[in-house]
Amino acid sequence: MKNRILIGNSMSGDISVFMDILYPKTNSHTLILGESGAGKTYFTQVLLREMIGCQYRCFVLDLAGSLARGQAEKWFFEEMREEVNYINVAEKGTGINLFKRIQLDEETLEKISALSSRLVDTLSFYLGKGEVQRSLLYQAIKKIVERAEKKGISASLADLMNELNNDMDNVEIAKKIALKLAPLVDGAYFDTNIDSVYESEKNLMIWEMQSVSLQIKRVISDIILWQLWGEAVVSGSKENPIFVFIDEFQNINLIPNSPTYKILCEGRKYGLNLLLATQFFRGKFSPEVEMAVAQMGNKVCFKPPEREAKLIAEILGSYEDRKKTEKELKELKRGEAKVLGNFYLGKETLNPMKKVNKVKIKTI
Repeated sequence: MKNRILIGNSMSGDISVFMDILYPKTNSHTLILGESGAGKTYFTQVLLREMIGCQYRCFVLDLAGSLARGQAEKWFFEEMREEVNYINVAEKGTGINLFKRIQLDEETLEKISALSSRLVDTLSFYLGKGEVQRSLLYQAIKKIVERAEKKGISASLADLMNELNNDMDNVEIAKKIALKLAPLVDGAYFDTNIDSVYESEKNLMIWEMQSVSLQIKRVISDIILWQLWGEAVVSGSKENPIFVFIDEFQNINLIPNSPTYKILCEGRKYGLNLLLATQFFRGKFSPEVEMAVAQMGNKVCFKPPEREAKLIAEILGSYEDRKKTEKELKELKRGEAKVLGNFYLGKETLNPMKKVNKVKIKTI
């Protein structure tokens, strides 16, 4: 059963525990919670190792640098060296070509108008969501792509900024949008050496953003996720699932209609699955987001910060079990987790465990 990933053992140590990452009856999103040092980063590496071993494709937005070279477990990059495309965003940018049209099939290329509309959605959360801003962006993107393709080259964010700066009909608004683009252009975060995120030759792509400012992290994360979403809507499928890991996800845009929220609510039908990790949950999200996150199909909870234990117990258990679950969460040791969702005692077991269970995470 390819979908079942070995994650550890029962606390007695005699039964292997498997996680079904594509359980058909629920969504396949996974929530990973726990305080610093409790084991969630190690678990993420184990999970990635097992998933790549099964030939699944994984994308990682590493906001805190937990998978940076020198920070990740030594075995992680030794085993993954043939499978990983590791990008230090501060040094090399994201490598994404925003202005490359998607190949819809062998004979059909995405229309420039469709590309322009997709990029307006991608950029407008950062540059401005008003109708005038969206219209200006659409026209500017369309012009620079048409112009670049006639020359046999690719358009760039610098081209977009110049086009807006030269707009004499909407000077004030256009220049405001261009000014917001400047940090992305100066940082060279979106060069043109990766035509499609989906068409990466490697099964594991990591964007490491430890040295990037929080505001730019949010913008880059949004753009990458919008790009993944846009490509998934066009060419994604349940038969070829994609897994997106986001570490310290409380630092990204999670408002309704953001790409992360869209993937949480609709990603399943396009084969997009989220794995979200954080040590802080309380007070970080709107009620809508808390509800969407709480409904993620799989939950893996390591020892939480003291003030988070009650809330996490509420996410995990029925009302009657909350006090017991809260106490057990506080008593977890490093590498131990409470799990709920599509987890199985033994690989061939037909039905998942129905209640919260304690698991000793696999060590490499």
